[in-house]
Amino acid sequence: MKALLPVSAPRLWSLVRWDGRLLDWYPDAVDLRVHGLHKGAHRHLHLRNGATLVHQLEHASRIEDAYTYSVVDGPYPVADYLAQIRVLPHGDDRATLVWTANFRPAGLSEGEAESFIQTLYRSGFDTLSTLLAGLAGPGGATTGAGPHTAPTLRP
Repeated sequence: MKALLPVSAPRLWSLVRWDGRLLDWYPDAVDLRVHGLHKGAHRHLHLRNGATLVHQLEHASRIEDAYTYSVVDGPYPVADYLAQIRVLPHGDDRATLVWTANFRPAGLSEGEAESFIQTLYRSGFDTLSTLLAGLAGPGGATTGAGPHTAPTLRP
């Protein structure tokens, strides 16, 4: 999925990067511990329901604002989950967040697993959009689409 957001690419990247402000927008995350910034690093997200989600950094681009991670432990009904977060600039005041994943269903049909991931991503995009609206002003969301514009989501 991807969303065009009313904020500069550097500002968006500061929120979504591996060691960014995931607690502010990642669905149901209440605590975050990042252990390392290079390939093989882990981050532990403690979720509202008491579960822990462990991500492993698989690749971080030195050229683009992007990284790839896998889920090595967690409550999600998918297996072999490999995702990428990428930020693409669109001028000085807008950027696209691209969040993609490959996975196998685990205990659900393929359609149900895909729907689960899309709902998770949509929740993240919605929370991120709300956060960006709150950051409006100097250094935050700027002119263009406006700080209160909902993200344009595309599966």
